[in-house]
Amino acid sequence: MEIRSDLGQDFVFVRRPGLYLGGYFGARGTSYGRTGLTFLWHPDAGTIVHSLNNNNQGCWGTVRANGVPDNAGDQPAEYFAGEPGASHGRGGTPGARGRSASATAPPTDRSARR
Repeated sequence: MEIRSDLGQDFVFVRRPGLYLGGYFGARGTSYGRTGLTFLWHPDAGTIVHSLNNNNQGCWGTVRANGVPDNAGDQPAEYFAGEPGASHGRGGTPGARGRSASATAPPTDRSARR
């Protein structure tokens, strides 16, 4: 798992032998951006799911009861290393509604390497 952070936005990449998954969480830079999971790639099938910006039909998300998808707004996220409940979280607000991911190694932040 790799996390790249910039200007309140987290770009998350998870690579496993059978898939490659990307996500964009945090504050949206403009009203055009759509947060959440952005692509799912499989080595045999290629790109299975791909989200688009600037519309509510071409994005990967959950439509709320009010008809607006959750990815048409900011999505705080928390990231964890190790067992659930461990205190290795990074980003987001504890208890806030958002997405979470688990990894077997601590998260990395490449923003300082630029």
